[in-house]
Amino acid sequence: MKPAAEFFLRTAAGRFSVVEYGGSGKDCLLIHGTGQNALAWKAAAKDLARKYHVVALDLRGHGQTPEDSSEAQQYWRDIGPIASALNLERPVLIGHSTGAYAATAYVASGGDASAIVCVDGFTLDEPNSSDTATEQKKWNDAEALFSMFRYGWIATATERDRYLDEVVAASPTDPLNAGVEPELLRAMLKRCFFERDGFFLRRPTLEEIDIVSQSSPDATVAPDRDVYDRVSIPLLLVWARHGLSSGRHRELRQIAEARAGRALISIDASHNVPMQHPTELAKLICSGLEALVGTDRAVFSERARQG
Repeated sequence: MKPAAEFFLRTAAGRFSVVEYGGSGKDCLLIHGTGQNALAWKAAAKDLARKYHVVALDLRGHGQTPEDSSEAQQYWRDIGPIASALNLERPVLIGHSTGAYAATAYVASGGDASAIVCVDGFTLDEPNSSDTATEQKKWNDAEALFSMFRYGWIATATERDRYLDEVVAASPTDPLNAGVEPELLRAMLKRCFFERDGFFLRRPTLEEIDIVSQSSPDATVAPDRDVYDRVSIPLLLVWARHGLSSGRHRELRQIAEARAGRALISIDASHNVPMQHPTELAKLICSGLEALVGTDRAVFSERARQG
């Protein structure tokens, strides 16, 4: 496998920071969750690249991508221009958390892909559900988000590095980071800080999160369980037993059983699966996709076209 290469990609939607993890085989695009970036996939990508050609991106408002959001649907609409600029051929989309919804929404809106893998990132409530509003309100509490993750914090290099030291030191007892390799955790978090005028902005900002969380009455796709009805390509759901949907296995099973070409698998993990259990996750994804669509590239593409 070639060593990872980082570069800026010019697309019809703007400039994006991308990490090319290498490998050969079917194209695979990795999409991180809120508050992380392309390096969150580094350990898992090493194993995925044994079977796939693997590329990861920093979503707008995250990592080193210079673009910010001006409306809620941009971040998942970016997937098409990014895949096109990278010359990815009907890629497998593997998303974690918010990235899982991004992949699903992109395909539900007509985007081209061969398969979707959702890692602990599901929309399980009915349209306009009060449960959805309550959950969204909890995660949009600005004070709590800043306290937990420092979103929007502007720091000096010294302050940033001290913060990185603190997070890494606390990681063994932090449910989100326990078990993550310390240097990987440090590198991923450091990439979250975007340099502006000699200071470092911890991304995403609270404004970014607020914009992305807004619901638009004319949105073509909404973050509720109806989105899965519009997905006909192979769909692999990876349920973290101690993650954000820990008590909702029944709803996930219903989605998986709603049509052929879907599967639900589980992993004994909390929410930060790609960083905490990268090798196990990669093996589950590879075996799960093989069971759904096979390893042959031509068969993969044909089955995806048939839905």
